[in-house]
Amino acid sequence: MEVVTLAPYAWFAEWDGTRWKRRGEGYDARKKDLSERLLEALYDQCPQLRGKVAFQELSTPLSTKHFANYVRGEIYGLEHTPMRFEQKWLRPRTPIKGLYLTGADVSSAGVAGALFGGVLTVSSILLRDMVGACTKRAKALKKVAPLAEPERAATAA
Repeated sequence: MEVVTLAPYAWFAEWDGTRWKRRGEGYDARKKDLSERLLEALYDQCPQLRGKVAFQELSTPLSTKHFANYVRGEIYGLEHTPMRFEQKWLRPRTPIKGLYLTGADVSSAGVAGALFGGVLTVSSILLRDMVGACTKRAKALKKVAPLAEPERAATAA
């Protein structure tokens, strides 16, 4: 299982320029605190996991900077601010004929954002509402082969 959140670079900026695994007690304490807070958020959603996590690791923007060489440890593309979504150029269709953009930056951060960015790009290329088509197809499949709800499946067995 993976828990992902965004953390401002400023939270870790004081350790910029230090070496990986040698950033000191303050950095380790900040990571430990953030790790505990994220685990508590996980346990709030999945209480059955409490006491069963065998290993956990936290990466920070400095970790990303170290391993991926991003200037301020950015992940998932562009900065996640409201201004990002106001950019008129950040759309699947570009002014260059036949050139389309896709991925997380076309939509939103993360894997789901990248997936949805792909759907938006296909919609632009085909000039067809693929979001609507996918929704319609999912509803049709649900009517043909509905998934059993876990609680009902457990009591029926």
